[in-house]
Amino acid sequence: MARVPDQCPLGFTRYTVIKGDTIFLIARRLGVDIGLIIANNPHIPNPALIFPGDILCVPATITLPCCSVLSTLTPPVSATALGVALAQQLPTGEQAVSILATGLPNPSQLGNFNAYEGFITFPEIGSFGFLLYPTSETPPTWSSTVTLTRPILFRGTPVQVRTTNTTTEVSPQVVLQGNLCT
Repeated sequence: MARVPDQCPLGFTRYTVIKGDTIFLIARRLGVDIGLIIANNPHIPNPALIFPGDILCVPATITLPCCSVLSTLTPPVSATALGVALAQQLPTGEQAVSILATGLPNPSQLGNFNAYEGFITFPEIGSFGFLLYPTSETPPTWSSTVTLTRPILFRGTPVQVRTTNTTTEVSPQVVLQGNLCT
């Protein structure tokens, strides 16, 4: 009897296993990290044993480079706040995400914050943030790039710009958000 997930996370599609498939081969064929497939298929207790007819949640393929607009939440932090996320394949085989945000107020105007960070979420794998650095003009443009050493990006990957405090633990506040390449 085929094993079927209740639902797949945002940015994932259903894949029906055929004879000869392994999760490793599916990941390689799709160009995605094997860990994303394993972590998002808890209905498959042993990833080394999949059978024809099983349904897997697999990341929706992403065509790189791609660019996505990051918009403000409701209510907006600032009427002029806007951002972009650029995802690209590097010549080294790594992937990179660059985030640029403009029109943001000084982070201290939003609470006990002293910086902004880019934040990327990978369902069932984890999330990570990286500092955005301001340019010298007023108001500054905040930007930075993170390099990913494995092919973990997929269409719909959630991306945010959040406030942060680099010296204390303060809960961040999301100011811009979007999804890669949707």
